[in-house]
Amino acid sequence: MQWGRGEGGLLFSAERYSPAQDTWTHIRALPRPLSSHAGAVYQDQLYICGGSSGEVFSDALFRYSPDRDEWTSLAPLHHARGFHSMTAVGDKIYVIGHSQHGAAAVGHTIYVLGGFSWTAEGFLSTVHLYDTGTDTWDTGPALPRPLVGLSSATLTIPQGLCRTHDDDVTTEPGE
Repeated sequence: MQWGRGEGGLLFSAERYSPAQDTWTHIRALPRPLSSHAGAVYQDQLYICGGSSGEVFSDALFRYSPDRDEWTSLAPLHHARGFHSMTAVGDKIYVIGHSQHGAAAVGHTIYVLGGFSWTAEGFLSTVHLYDTGTDTWDTGPALPRPLVGLSSATLTIPQGLCRTHDDDVTTEPGE
């Protein structure tokens, strides 16, 4: 899915990408123009929260149902946010920070990558690990370089998928 800013300013249009067909299709527009928000998938529904429709951050939470091509407004966040991240683990959705970092979950651990420090540090190369099972934070190995404004995701590679020496991606059944 894609939305945010375009040449004419904020967008409320939304599009879905089909990797199998290599095509983009317009879906129902967002309830309002939005940028600097975060999104996560939970139980085949897309959730987005926070962001801005102008100069003030929002506490709004929306759910998109692909089956009905419909956005639903849900209970607002406790605090307005922007430039944050969201990820789902188990039966919960986690909303993290507001510093242009990336976040993705592997198992029950959320990896929070890079971002921006509002102190003199500037761009960050830090990796923070949140264990959702024990409700504890730890520090992971640093990124090779500072990163800000990034997105991250967990990618599951199907069994049998491999890369050849000339960088073509192929599948080999049974492996």
